[in-house]
Amino acid sequence: MDQKKQTFNTDNIVQVIDAWTNETIQEKLKEQNSRLNKKLIPELKKEIAVREMQERVLARMESDHEVRNIAARFVLSLKGGLFEDAYECFALKTKGTRAVIEKYGVYEGAKQLKAYFVDYYRKIGGSKGCFIEHELTTPVVEVAGDNKTAKAMFLSEGVLAVAPGNWMDTHEAACSLWQIGPWYMEFIKEDGLWKIWHLTIYDDIETPYEQSWSEFKEHDRIIHADAPEPSYTVPDQNYFTAERKPYLHKEPPCAYKTYDDNEEGAGSKANAGDKASAGNEASGVKVC
Repeated sequence: MDQKKQTFNTDNIVQVIDAWTNETIQEKLKEQNSRLNKKLIPELKKEIAVREMQERVLARMESDHEVRNIAARFVLSLKGGLFEDAYECFALKTKGTRAVIEKYGVYEGAKQLKAYFVDYYRKIGGSKGCFIEHELTTPVVEVAGDNKTAKAMFLSEGVLAVAPGNWMDTHEAACSLWQIGPWYMEFIKEDGLWKIWHLTIYDDIETPYEQSWSEFKEHDRIIHADAPEPSYTVPDQNYFTAERKPYLHKEPPCAYKTYDDNEEGAGSKANAGDKASAGNEASGVKVC
């Protein structure tokens, strides 16, 4: 008998065993990975969702900080006579940018905003003896859920000193004034920076320093004859007199997901002209 035929081929046996072992190991690994995936993938998805939510919250917190800053930079620029800088706080490239100065009207777009906040302010507040300070207090700020717009309400306690010849014919001497009322602002990102989109300023009180607020009458309101022409005027929004009850002009902003293009934002024509908005007593205004 051939000796070679009686010899086992051990190399082939080792290869078979190795192949079986590797296949078994791979199957075991697949089974183990499958069990791990069923447990880990949902946990990873949950962790990713939490991190994304945290990033959105942090982004909105940063936006909250930035819109407060742009509002403050606006009033500080007016105080310092830096009227061009105040004007640059507006979203000058964005459609619908406007400011409502309740006793004068609505100024729309870059040209009219410049006429009011640069040219007019230089006339009444840019010379010696002039002083303009609007403190923004009691902020209510809401950044949209999509982080594209923001809304805010402030109470402004303003004090002004206007030099002789810069005010009305009835105020030929230097005039010191109280100017107190709410400011409503809406903000939008322009070129990646937060800017003022809509501004509405109501004067609850605007009286000479020496005059009692309670003695002030509607016909005593201080109007400057040289104020620039607005796009349109708005009804008086319930100026303070001794007959007026406690009152909010508009409700403070509430949390919202995204800005509705159809809503009547601060300073919109429909809103600014809504006398019913001015007639609501404090009990009829919702505070979130």
